Amino acid sequence: MRKICIFLLLLLCLGTVASCGEKKENGADTGDGSGKNLIINGDFENGTKPWLFYPQEGGKGAFSVNGDKQAVVSVKDMGRVEYSLQLNYSSVVLKKGCTYRLSFDAKSSSERQIAVRFQLGVTPYTPYGEERFILNPAMQNFSYTFDMEWKTDMAARLVLNFGVPMTLFPGEQQQEIILDNFRLELVKESGGSLWGYEMPPIHVDQLGYGINAAKTAIIAQGDADFQICRTDDDAVVYSGTAGDLMESRNAGESVRIANFSKFKKEGNYYIKNSEGRSLSFAISNRPYEGLKEAVFDMFKYQQCGEAITNSFWEHEACHTSLARIYETDTRVDVSGGWHDGGNYGRYVPPATTAVANLLLAEKLAVDPNRAVLVEVRKELEWLLKMQDPESGGVYHQVTTAYWAGDTMRPEDDTEELILSPISSAATADFAAVMAMAYRSYEEGAPAFADQMLLASKRAWEWLALHPEDTGFSNPLGIVSSEYGDSENKGDGDERYWAACALFAATGADEYHNYVKQSSIYKGLGWEEVGDFGNISYLLAKDTQTLDGEREKEVKVHILEECQDIMKIYEEEPYQVALGEFLWESNATASENAMLLLLGNTLELDENYVTAAEDQLHYLLGRNPLSQCYLTGVGENPVKNPHHRLSEAVGLAVPGMLAAGPNKALDDNVARSLLTKQPPAKCYIDQAGTFTVNEVEICWNAPLYFVVRTLEGQK
Repeated sequence: MRKICIFLLLLLCLGTVASCGEKKENGADTGDGSGKNLIINGDFENGTKPWLFYPQEGGKGAFSVNGDKQAVVSVKDMGRVEYSLQLNYSSVVLKKGCTYRLSFDAKSSSERQIAVRFQLGVTPYTPYGEERFILNPAMQNFSYTFDMEWKTDMAARLVLNFGVPMTLFPGEQQQEIILDNFRLELVKESGGSLWGYEMPPIHVDQLGYGINAAKTAIIAQGDADFQICRTDDDAVVYSGTAGDLMESRNAGESVRIANFSKFKKEGNYYIKNSEGRSLSFAISNRPYEGLKEAVFDMFKYQQCGEAITNSFWEHEACHTSLARIYETDTRVDVSGGWHDGGNYGRYVPPATTAVANLLLAEKLAVDPNRAVLVEVRKELEWLLKMQDPESGGVYHQVTTAYWAGDTMRPEDDTEELILSPISSAATADFAAVMAMAYRSYEEGAPAFADQMLLASKRAWEWLALHPEDTGFSNPLGIVSSEYGDSENKGDGDERYWAACALFAATGADEYHNYVKQSSIYKGLGWEEVGDFGNISYLLAKDTQTLDGEREKEVKVHILEECQDIMKIYEEEPYQVALGEFLWESNATASENAMLLLLGNTLELDENYVTAAEDQLHYLLGRNPLSQCYLTGVGENPVKNPHHRLSEAVGLAVPGMLAAGPNKALDDNVARSLLTKQPPAKCYIDQAGTFTVNEVEICWNAPLYFVVRTLEGQK
């Protein structure tokens, strides 16, 4: 239900009516106050997208675009309330203190009133600006101006309500309404920060630094001299001078590195210079205390198929119905596991890599945590259900036909569950992680371990019978996250991982021969998984059976990757090893840190460990935006992740890693607001920006490995 608040914002609501003009150019722009249109496809030249139509509360109607490229709302029944028929446009950027003007053309087959408003895109749907207009059969131009007096909203929603009017002019029950030429202009700029907060001149890790660890901050504004002050009384406790200016091309600025490693007194502090102060941070023996638990708890909050109760939210059991195999009438049980991320789909490729990261973290830990295996087992049991019992192949994903609404709770997502076809990548990923998991559970749960090893072997048999790469894209009628390999990549890395893991578990020549004849692959993400295979091979149950030459090649391969990471790291003053800032850049930073820590196990190098920790410092706030990229962590955490349950309850649980800066600007909010920003600043903390602010289990998992491993080395 879309709630309508009865109170109105103080407006500059000058509702005006004029004769209709010609069709206008309506491509949305960046909104710099020059009269540019902030609405994409306001003239409907490109069909209905991204406009959405919602009949509810008894309302009946349809939304389309006619031959004249005008929007048509056909009202069949106005329903019970004003919002029973609602047309909306999401992801409008409204900045606090700015003045905006909306104009559009409209007519109706009979005289009636409509309500037009800008509002918060999630509950409680707070109105920012609202006006009502009287339509008649003559096309007219309508407009009104309003001040944005609320905090900046990067994903506000424009709503037109065609249900039962709250006041006069109800009109006939059935009408045809024509709309065109929507235009939103920024009339007056506020001069505030693009990101909704004043940017600190100095960037720090907002959790903090170890007492004896290397400690650096980044000075982006002001002079080189800096002071460390206690937060409780502002007393200066340390003074220093930062290094020379260094260019950060990714951030589009020149910065200084302020090294304060010599300061080793425990406490809570901030750093200041001539331009201002940083956010606060701690110096302690355990600066990341609680972080490991918060990052891991995400997997508990993502549980599917069972009721969840905790101090943050609760929901009933969800997605428990049988799933239909695509293009058949066969239904099977695939309940359980973890929701993938911001949506409620469950996908094999990211699930397997998430599990692999968690299992590796505990396998290499000096004090393995059995509680992690208890939670991971739930995902493994779901994965076992995804295997076709007859062929041994593995279904790629289970989803509904389309994503749930942005504010829908999981138990309310009751559309039909559909199993998409078997894919070779999903089957190979499955074979690999089941063999890895066999090693982790064979001592504590031998029967379960044997079940997984058998399933792994059956999946490998399917791969042997299907040597071709099946590829994967959403089948007709399914809209989901997909997780298909990029074009021309192939499934060689997934098969390589499977062979390495099966050899590591069994020592069988069949798998070893495949490994020795295969190329060596790289990657610790869902799309490129080769390094999971490399590590699996080196951690074989019986290392005496390793092929000496292949063992050497694998080690050299990993260490060369580490050197490539170190080269990027050493050239970037923000000390993050990201050559490019694309979708899931924060996950890439975590994966790079993970690889450096794995490299350190092959060839002890303290520089690898320091660089790995610097990736964590970046994620926790020592970056060009002073943005801690986790929910609920630090002084400036992610508050509005693209995560349906968080949006539904209005609260983000702590420990979820956001996707991070993405220079590709793949969504409307990013394109409308960040076009002129350098790559490392292409981020906004809003739920509507799914290409920079979504969360995923396969992003939290490598972060867990990094925090877990670094904790063990302190």
